[in-house]
Amino acid sequence: MSNIAKYSCTALAGTNKAGKLKADEHGYREMVLGAYDFDNSAGAVYPFESAQALFKSSSSLMRRIANGQCRGEYGHPKPLPGMSNQQYLERILRIEESAICVHFKEVWIDKDNVKDEHGKPVIAVMGKVKPCGPHGPALEEQLNNTEENVAFSVRSLTNDRMVAGKLHKHMKVLVCWDYVNEPGISVANKYQAPALEGISEDIEIVPSMLDVAERHQHSAGVSMENAISSTMVRTELGWSKVQDLSFASKGW
Repeated sequence: MSNIAKYSCTALAGTNKAGKLKADEHGYREMVLGAYDFDNSAGAVYPFESAQALFKSSSSLMRRIANGQCRGEYGHPKPLPGMSNQQYLERILRIEESAICVHFKEVWIDKDNVKDEHGKPVIAVMGKVKPCGPHGPALEEQLNNTEENVAFSVRSLTNDRMVAGKLHKHMKVLVCWDYVNEPGISVANKYQAPALEGISEDIEIVPSMLDVAERHQHSAGVSMENAISSTMVRTELGWSKVQDLSFASKGW
């Protein structure tokens, strides 16, 4: 197994033909957060076979959801001027309280109820979402506006491989979903209309970077409420042995 993972952001969104999603008695709306085994607008695919473990109760994602601690930000974390790849990785694994806009109560896989433009069922990621935090009011207003689309984008670490000329992005760690401006997968947007891929900032990650992140998390007293444990990331990536490898910043 390759000891290099990639962080990428792929725009995903909710779905409702009327342009407005009905909230339940607690203020949560069911939205399509993504799709597996389905081409995105860049021609890449996220295989479901390698991602399904993320939705088991033992994964860090599902434990955070069970604890009521899975939140997303208003916009993806962006690399700041002078920020190293190491610092950017640590930011990717941290949920910044001042940027929070949404809480995810539940997520699940639905293989029957979401269709593509040809009526074929898609392996969709569904979620119950509710605006919260400092940017929650802005998200609530957007969800209620029938003339405005709303999109979320997954924040994840993937192992990327070319298979028969197609990029397969094997999702290994799912941090959260963030609100973004542009949806990317045609079946995963509020109006069920094709849209452009969201802007992405990709970096390659190697085991030594997780060692540094772990030391920083311990020294700063970071908890699972606002950060993803680097130990959990290493486990889900299958990196049992730390190697000192070089890394490079990439975009696609």
